[in-house]
Parts: sequence; C-alpha cells; structure tokens
Amino acid sequence: MFYAIDRLPAFTAVEASAAAGEIPLHALKNLRLLYDKIADDARLTALTLECCNAIAAGKGKSDCGKAFFDKVELQRFHALLILLSYEAAKANYARAHYAQADFAVVWRDLAHWAQFYLDLYGDLRFDDNVFGWYFLHIAGELIQLGRLQFQLPDFYREEADLAPFVETGDPIIDFHIYAGDPLDVDACRDSLRQLKAWLKINKPDYDFRAIISHSWLFDAELAQFLPEKSNIRKFWTLGHLVSTPQESDVLWRIFAGRDPESVSTPNALQKKILDFYRHGGKLHYGYLVIPHDEFEA
Repeated sequence: MFYAIDRLPAFTAVEASAAAGEIPLHALKNLRLLYDKIADDARLTALTLECCNAIAAGKGKSDCGKAFFDKVELQRFHALLILLSYEAAKANYARAHYAQADFAVVWRDLAHWAQFYLDLYGDLRFDDNVFGWYFLHIAGELIQLGRLQFQLPDFYREEADLAPFVETGDPIIDFHIYAGDPLDVDACRDSLRQLKAWLKINKPDYDFRAIISHSWLFDAELAQFLPEKSNIRKFWTLGHLVSTPQESDVLWRIFAGRDPESVSTPNALQKKILDFYRHGGKLHYGYLVIPHDEFEA
C-alpha cells in the first residue's frame, strides 16, 4: 500500500520538506498564499489530495490542476505538490529498502531546480517538465551517487533505434546529469563505480542491458562548437553516441530558460550556437549508451 493522505497537512509540513531540500523558507511566500487559498476551498483541497496521492502511487500527471489555475499559479501548485509529497517519497524509499541516506541526497536535488527558478522568475514554481521529473524522486525510482543520478528499474520504451545495444522493452538503467555542478568526467566515472557497489547491495539480480541517457549534450553535431578538450567531449568517451532526429532544447538549456535575444553578453558557446540557429541550424537530442558488458569491464 502506498503512502496516502486524506487531509491537507499543515503548512509546517511544506516548510519541513523545503528545509530537507535546502530551499530557503523565504522562497515559500507565494506558496503560502496559494496554500491558504486551497485550504479555504473544499474543491481545491480535494484536488490537492487527489494529485498528491496519484504522485505517491507513481501515477502523477503533469497537467494536474491545469483546469483550476492560470499559468503562474499552476507552476506554484506544481511546487506545492512536490513539497507536500515529502513524506510519501520518504516512505517509498523505505519500502524499496534503500538507505535513507540515498533518499536524503535525492531530495536535496530540489535545491538545484528551486534556485534555477528563483533566478529565472524570482519565484518558486516548476514548469511541467521539472514537475514531471520529480515524480521519479517521489516514487523512489531515483538514486544519486556522486555526480550522476540513476533511474531504476526502467525499461527502454523510446522510438530511437539503439540497436545493437538496446531494444524496446529491454531492462535498462537511465542516468541523469543533474544541474548545479561542473560536468567533470572523472567525477562521472566515480559515480559509475559507486553504482556497481550500490547494485551489489540493493539490486544484485537486476539484469539490465545498458546504462543510457537521453540529452541535448549527446548530439555529435555539438563538436563543431566545443574545444577539443571540453568536458562534454570527454564525457562522450564513456559510451556510444546515438543520434536522433528530435530537435533539442539546447537554447533553453544554455541560456538557463531565458530568451536568448534578451542576453546582452552571451558567452562564447552561447554566441556560437545562437548564430548557428539564426542561420537556420538545428541541434538534436542524442543518447549515450554504456552497454552492460562494457560497464562490467
């Protein structure tokens, strides 16, 4: 049975969740106003409980609440739902028999995205993609080992052809390079070493085909913009690059969510890629695949 709530927790639960995620309490001002609005409206209270319980059960939907709030308030509602789901997340990690230290590290990932949005909006509110990403944190499907985060168990279900490494339905481990720290290839290698040790303790029978990641970082066309010894190029050497035709969100990523035209002094990489786009260029998502046998080598 998953962790469920039948009444709206006090706002102190939101504050405790934020503190565990290293989010400053002053960032909760607008969330408190939204919380009070929800607490005074039986319909919104019922919606909040429904959304929290769906997320806790691994059935969260990123459009939850869309019919009830405008765009800005919906993004705040997203943040509120994540913070209200702290106890559910803790329970899910305990149910999976993972160390609570693993959960504590994963929950602190909130600080990276909270700061991103505080810098971008001056407000704590999550866009759909980050809101949906946090469903993994709450479901107990994510661990963080050093520089990388790993999602498991998981099964390959994307449309890109990753043969001969992976086929649709194969068990995999998905990895994610979280925001906030430099992309240091040696730190990433250390994360993979930590993963081997973690699997022996927690998932000794998990027979996966590969460790994979889907990101704008894994488009080989980026090479034209990168120095020969760049960290991104070094990271590519950890596995095999596979290209896709899907256009990436590279501009959103390198400009930290801001309109590129509003940045008065772009850095060298931003300028090169923006000029490339202005002349009709496009960059795409790619995969980095580390086959199981190479991971074990």
